[in-house]
Parts: sequence; structure tokens; C-alpha cells
Amino acid sequence: MQQLSYWHHHTSRPPRLNNLTNFLPSQADIIIVGAGISGLSLAHHLQESGKKVVVLEANQVGYGATAYCSGMLTNEPGEDYIQLLKKHGVAHVRRVSDSLKFGINAIEDYLLTQDHNTDYRRVDSLYVGYSNKDTFHLEAEFQVRNAAGLRSEMLNKTQLTQSFPWIKGSSAIATAGNAEINPLAFLYSLADIAINNGTIVVEDCLVEKIKKNKGSWSVYTTKGEISSPVVSINCDAELEKISKGRVQPVLPISEAIIVTEPVSELADLASSQLLWNNFELFDYARILPEGRIMMGSGQTLLVGKELEVLKSDEEKLMTALQDFFELTSTPKIEDIWRKSFGVTSDDLPFIGPIENNLYLAGGYNGHGLVLGFLAGELLASHILNRPHPYQDLFHPQHRKNLKSLGYKFLALPKLRSLAARILVDSMRRKDKRNRA
Repeated sequence: MQQLSYWHHHTSRPPRLNNLTNFLPSQADIIIVGAGISGLSLAHHLQESGKKVVVLEANQVGYGATAYCSGMLTNEPGEDYIQLLKKHGVAHVRRVSDSLKFGINAIEDYLLTQDHNTDYRRVDSLYVGYSNKDTFHLEAEFQVRNAAGLRSEMLNKTQLTQSFPWIKGSSAIATAGNAEINPLAFLYSLADIAINNGTIVVEDCLVEKIKKNKGSWSVYTTKGEISSPVVSINCDAELEKISKGRVQPVLPISEAIIVTEPVSELADLASSQLLWNNFELFDYARILPEGRIMMGSGQTLLVGKELEVLKSDEEKLMTALQDFFELTSTPKIEDIWRKSFGVTSDDLPFIGPIENNLYLAGGYNGHGLVLGFLAGELLASHILNRPHPYQDLFHPQHRKNLKSLGYKFLALPKLRSLAARILVDSMRRKDKRNRA
């Protein structure tokens, strides 16, 4: 059983969500499967279209992947920019960087139009290294980031220690333009506004099958059947089942996250930072109000949909915390849970049409808040036949080798999971935590 997150304990569910109907209408203009960030963002971006929009949620709003994430809004992809440069060239690096900045700005613009408290604020990030080899890598990464248009600064050990005495490390890249948020409050805000504007949200409504039927789509659920000319699949769990091999598979991953008790050294920080380090299975953290540390680590990574905390998770995360932070004493853990996310082979999500009037969005590679919100905007532009600068970057067919032998091999779930586990084992072997 999945443990509740820190956000569940500190976020109130809007009254409008407590009065949802269990009634499933028989028809809609647009059906959205999944009431996470991308699904509710799509509903938000469709609100002025005059369409009857119905959102189907298998669980309850606020109990999917969004409410279990860290709430870090970053303009830095899961893979270093220098690796993207080697694989795809500088133009691709620039577009990926611009799209992430665009997504954060879009969230900020949305928040300025409503009065829900989401604890949103702009923050810098720190990418920390520990050895001479790390410093060499960070210096190269710093150059690529500047070429991509990011506002970054290289810090040596003295500068890092003077500015951030509570962080261990020998060097770091400080990058502006990131942000942090309470992800559950953000999700509740989208749901509350969508419902107020006429969107119908049906909870505990699991989609069992989607079938094409004379120019429209029939969606079969645990609450009955609903039909619509347009359907959008906005949850990773349904993507592979619905897409039937028309996109590269999204691999499910889970990791553990902790939140500590308040730490006195961190309680009065003038500003916060998003933090991660240069290990193969990197650690990441943010400082919450009252000086609590929220931290996750790739050391707890599992391939699959494991959402129950393992006995080893707490030990691994406490070790990572002690390695990352320079504190007078080790804080106790107050919350621990597992989060899940989908990854793709090129670190880009799939957002757009896979068939006439059938759309999907998923595979955010740990950037579900930024790319999920952007997905709603992108899908609305497809559905309403409007141009958007990032339609092609994230289109489901952005990979050209879909029919390659390697793709056919990885399209088989058991073989894909085996290949992923081999990759993760290789990363664990490379993850030498030696700071000499």
C-alpha cells in the first residue's frame, strides 16, 4: 500500500471536490482520461472553447503521481545538457531548455490569474560535485548551459562553502530560473477552477477499454460507457494499453522520498535552492518551510510500479542526506513514501495525436509538473487546431526509429523490464561514492 506524502498532510482538499457527482454522462465533446496535472491542465486550456469536457479519474483527484512528487520545477532535464549536446546537437539543446523555461513561465502566468495558495516561488538550483573529475565535468556542463541560454554561475569550493555552508561539495553550478511549489495544492487549484467552469470530473472511474465507433470513441469504464468525438489519454498507466505500439513504450520507475523534522541551521534561510549532485544515481533535495529537508535519491530507484516503501529505503536516504548536508546533527525522518514516474528512451515525453481525434500525453521523465502543465496547453492547441512552438518537439512520432528491431524488442514488456534492470545495475556499479 502506498504511504501518503507530506503534501497530503499539509494540503486541504477544496470543498468543490467533496461534492463531485458519481454520475457518468453518456456523451461529451472531449473525454480526458486522468485527473493529474496534464489532464486538468488540458481541461483548463479548453475552458474557453465552449466544449463539454469530462475528466475520468481511476482513483480520486490528488492520489496519483502528482501528489507524490517533490514539487521541484526545473529547467534542467534528467540528462545533463552536455549529453544532449553530444547526442542531438546545440539546436536541440536550446529547444529543450527553452521548452522547460516556457513551461515554468506558463505555470507562473496561470498562478497570477487565481488566488489559490500553492507556495510557489522562484529559486535557483545547485548542481554539486565532489571530486576533481566532477569539477571538470561541471565546468564543461556550465559552458553548454550558457550556450543554451541558461543563467548559470560556476562556484569553486571556497565560493560554495561561503554561500552554502550547510552543503558538502568541492564545486557547483548555480542556475537561475527554477521554481518550487506545493504540487498537490497546484493540482487542487486546477481541479477547483475546471469544475467551477463547467468541467465534469468523475472519480473512481477506471477506464477498461477505448473503441472506435463510427467516427467517435466509445470509452468503457467501471461506471458505464461514455462516447465522444475526441479522447485524450493523460496518464502513463493507460498509454501503452491504448497506443498499441504506436509510440515507444514508457517505462515505469519508482523512487523513495523523505521529509525530515525541522533543522535549526536551515530554518531562517533567506532563499531556497533546488539541489542535486553529480552521482550516476543522483540525490536531489529542497528545503521546506521551517527548515525541513525533502530528499529523494536514485539509490532507491526500482524498475516497475513498486509504491510501497522498502525497508532499505530509509537507510539509503539517511546515508544520502548525511553525505549531502553539513549539519550539526542528523535530523529524524517525519515522512517517507515512494513516487512514480515514466521515462522514455530519449528523455522527451509523448504529447499529441496518435490517431484522428485520439491524443495522449505521458513519459515526463521526472518533470511531470512543468511538462505536464505544458502538455495540457499543447494538447489543446492540437485539438483546437492552433499552432504552438513545441508541437513537433514532443509529438508522439518525434523518434524516427519506431520500427527498428531495437524498438520491437523493447516493446515487449518483460524484455523491456529486463533491459532496464540491466541498465540500472550498470548505473549502480558506476555510482562510486568516492570523493577523493
